[in-house]
Amino acid sequence: MVNPRHDEPLHFLYFDFETGAVTPMPTSEETLARGRITTQLLGFDQRAALQDERRRRFLEVIGCILRIVQPQSPQDAAIAWDQLVDHLKAEAPYLGMIRQFVLKPNRYTPLLETLREARPDFDALIAYWCLPLD
Repeated sequence: MVNPRHDEPLHFLYFDFETGAVTPMPTSEETLARGRITTQLLGFDQRAALQDERRRRFLEVIGCILRIVQPQSPQDAAIAWDQLVDHLKAEAPYLGMIRQFVLKPNRYTPLLETLREARPDFDALIAYWCLPLD
């Protein structure tokens, strides 16, 4: 099983941004086996509501970022930033998916780079819980 105290979960698990599903990483037999055991024992995808909530949270984060980089008004950008801060607190749920979004190249990477240009303090916001992949 994957132990996040000793293992980097993103080496073993993949979060699907579109569905909210968590699947084992097939990069090797070990990562596949340990990812599969972890998803089965923890029941990551045995409840559709959990996938839906994970996906909803991710879409809320993306929505906040869009409102920051393409605001309707300066006040809208400030409100969106405050909402993003709430979504990215260390105790917020579903941060595994958000870590993957931040740390691994994906179709949203250009949006994330635009956010970093608009809010250079973004990386300081997530530094506590979003350590780089080892």
